[in-house]
Amino acid sequence: MLPPSLQVWDVQSGTCVHTLRGHNDEILDVTFNTTGSKLVTASADGNARVYNTMTGACQAILSGHEGEISKVAFSPQGSRVLTASSDKSARIWETETGDCLQVLEGHTDEIFSCAFNYEGDTIITGSKDNTCRCVLLSLSRLSFASPLTFPPPPLFSPLLFDAAVSGSASSKALTILLSLCEFCTSCRD
Repeated sequence: MLPPSLQVWDVQSGTCVHTLRGHNDEILDVTFNTTGSKLVTASADGNARVYNTMTGACQAILSGHEGEISKVAFSPQGSRVLTASSDKSARIWETETGDCLQVLEGHTDEIFSCAFNYEGDTIITGSKDNTCRCVLLSLSRLSFASPLTFPPPPLFSPLLFDAAVSGSASSKALTILLSLCEFCTSCRD
């Protein structure tokens, strides 16, 4: 079996421009930054990789999760990457150096989804523990690689909250989530 790889294609000419390699297990997610100059991959090997789309070079390896990474997202500015993992944590990374800037802990099961809002100052995560968690980021806090623990439910505040989403009540919980989080616009789409 061949090692996992990702191919970048020129859609006009129909030719493969780059074959990106480096992961040791399947690639679970991939996304571009807003300019298309970089892409980031998430893998079952527990690493994410940031690639330059023009050269095909790996610019950073985001290593530190203890489980597979199921979802990745670029900040709108392209300077940060958010990863969601089966190790029950999300992490914020600096794209140029690969440094972990923040570890977000508090979910009780695998995190399978994550996103930045359009300004890049708020993130939301979704977990198999049936919760979504939204965090307003403090840029000064991002200089520390210490864990940020989410509060237990049902603590709600304008800056940090938790909303349970389960079964048939999920649309009602999502409505509550949207009304409580005036900062987080990425979950409205």
